[in-house]
Amino acid sequence: MKNSKLLRFSIKAMSVLAVSPLIVSTGAEMVHADSTTNVSNSSDNNVLHIESLRNSIAPVSSNGNQTLRSIAASNNEDLSTLEQLNNNYNPDQAIKDGTQIYLLSNKTEGFNEMSRVYLSPYANVPKSIQNKFYFCYGAANRHAKNWIAYHESTYRYSASNGQYYGRFQLNRNSLNGDYSRTNQERTADNYVANRYGSWVNAKSFWQQHGWY
Repeated sequence: MKNSKLLRFSIKAMSVLAVSPLIVSTGAEMVHADSTTNVSNSSDNNVLHIESLRNSIAPVSSNGNQTLRSIAASNNEDLSTLEQLNNNYNPDQAIKDGTQIYLLSNKTEGFNEMSRVYLSPYANVPKSIQNKFYFCYGAANRHAKNWIAYHESTYRYSASNGQYYGRFQLNRNSLNGDYSRTNQERTADNYVANRYGSWVNAKSFWQQHGWY
């Protein structure tokens, strides 16, 4: 919502990643995220961790028959992590154009800057709400919605700042006294659809102005 949440929550916005000209975005903006994620030494935990990371990333399409090694170099990615995110694809084998590539730097979720705790956008979201208000969207809009929720409130439905409230920092008047998760999600979806047409457009506006 209007008025910069950067000032209200002191959350540092992710900067736009300088993408290699051989990588083409699928619609979600390329954004820098903290790249110091530790990969567990436990095999089982590592699989779950990598899967969790992959679910939080908006993939991009490869172009120009690149290799994972060249992609890692051009995007300042850790090659080992890049291999794991992309099913241990041979790092020196050319990737077919159009193949979906997962880059850690394109992760839409975030880390708490002070405690270094990984934040999941669905940690406190019931499955019914996930299905109705998130997985009804394609990947690009879903990730854009989560990106905004992180930057507005670090995914908190109870975040309060004057006239703004909740996960998406909506004007309290627009919620009509109903601060339930369902109403916050519904109101946010309607607001974005009416004002921007899509969450992707809302995110783009947010990145330019610091609010949406």
